[in-house]
Amino acid sequence: MRIKLLYLPRFSINPFEGSPSLDRLYVPPLGITTLFSVLKREGIQSEQDDLFIKTLNAGIDLSVFNDQEKVRKLAEEGEENTLEEYGERILNLTRVKGFDVVGISLFDADNPSTLGVALSIAKILKERYGCTVIAGGEIPFYVEETLLRSGFVDYFIPNHFIYPPEFILPQFCEFYEQGREKETAGVEFLENGVVKKNPVKYDEKKAKEIVVPNFDGLPLDLYTYEMKLRMEGEEYTSKILVLPYRFVKGCPYSCAFCRCSTEPFWCCKPVEEVVEDLRFLSQRYNTPYFFFLNSEVNPTPSYTQNFCEALIEEDPGVKWSACANFTGLNEDLLKKMKEAGACRLIFGLESLSPKVLKYIHKPVEINHAESILKLCHELGIWAEIDMICGFPFENVEDVEKNVNFLRKNKRYVKTVYLHRFFLDGLIKEHPEKFGIRLRSVGYKLSSNLRQEGFDEIGGLKWEDRRKLTEQLYAMIKKCIKESGIKENTEAHEIFFLSSLPVWKKLLDMRWERIEGTGEIVVKELQGSVNETELQK
Repeated sequence: MRIKLLYLPRFSINPFEGSPSLDRLYVPPLGITTLFSVLKREGIQSEQDDLFIKTLNAGIDLSVFNDQEKVRKLAEEGEENTLEEYGERILNLTRVKGFDVVGISLFDADNPSTLGVALSIAKILKERYGCTVIAGGEIPFYVEETLLRSGFVDYFIPNHFIYPPEFILPQFCEFYEQGREKETAGVEFLENGVVKKNPVKYDEKKAKEIVVPNFDGLPLDLYTYEMKLRMEGEEYTSKILVLPYRFVKGCPYSCAFCRCSTEPFWCCKPVEEVVEDLRFLSQRYNTPYFFFLNSEVNPTPSYTQNFCEALIEEDPGVKWSACANFTGLNEDLLKKMKEAGACRLIFGLESLSPKVLKYIHKPVEINHAESILKLCHELGIWAEIDMICGFPFENVEDVEKNVNFLRKNKRYVKTVYLHRFFLDGLIKEHPEKFGIRLRSVGYKLSSNLRQEGFDEIGGLKWEDRRKLTEQLYAMIKKCIKESGIKENTEAHEIFFLSSLPVWKKLLDMRWERIEGTGEIVVKELQGSVNETELQK
């Protein structure tokens, strides 16, 4: 048999503001490249392609897939001319003729486009090419169910943590050749009008294996971003290709809002193997730049110390961006991380309210966080933070602490990614332990798919909580704008700028990238906070 893996596009949109985001991720997908790596290892004839980056490059307008009525019609009636026309334009960007099975990898865009694109592509694959179609990815169950009920998707492979899809798919391929694909552990399919889910057995060895991705066959030139900066009479240019890589699964912490809090374990790849993987990938694809897609790069201080020392000793010459946890970090370890190639660290801070941090089981000491952000600045590491507003029982007083923190540390907090709280993790699994009752509020085909509501027991009803969340969100947004903190940066920018002799100066400058050109324009000096500002 022959199988083709396709990473599908979606319309990136902010469902609250209703405006297109600048989320043009010029980074190859990790999911299908991991699957492809295992298929090649098992000797299965396979190819892969990224229709998301190709669609961006071709300038195809994906907003049509955000039309709820069109998506509903295609799902329920099996036909919608406009979506099918656009689906054909997308599919024409790759080759699918001659493949027995096509796997489509989906990404939840918080809007109907994920479903709309998948339906249109799957219909063409089934009706024109006669392929068996498998879907997979991090998507809501109703999207999965709708795809299976449409008849255009034959099987779905969910992202089992205890039995990862990279081990389900090879077994599916083996059983497919024997006509037994419905017996594959972990696959889901429609049988007698009901979605049947084949059980999986826990396999610790497979669950803990972390596969090195294979990017062969992807259009790597389309991910390569040419960057340019003019400063102090000099012009700097470089071409940047960033590759994703993962060597930590799960998380040792149990933050109650996070999906990792419900997973059975966490694990790390041996540092010697990580260094060898990075050396191999860097040489094969001719790039030193990596985005580590771990929950954090520092699950424990000892592992991080060993990891950095191995990188420094073996010197594969890589530079990296990663998520990080404040816990266990100190000046010596940060210096090691910098020497080992750290250019950007993204910290999950979530909130500066002790009440909220206790509620979500987040082990952050605020004074320590401040000192780490300052140290990052002094060492030349670009420091960013994730913040969330709208937690159950969160109020204006809680968010004022967030605002005050940002004002005080605006020189050291380089970027803030602000999110609205949505149900997940232990809070969703055990809502009454966290003082809430879940409500269903029209999840299907809404403009915002994360619409699972909740009432606070003894507190706000969902309608009032949503209104307050918008107020809190606006407070933080206003502070970010007034403080001159960036709301979005790409790894390409930081890798490029951190390699320049003017990097230390740029850390205290405001600058913007001209969208679509890669040119960075320096705006003005970003001043530090003085005591008068703090009093205000």
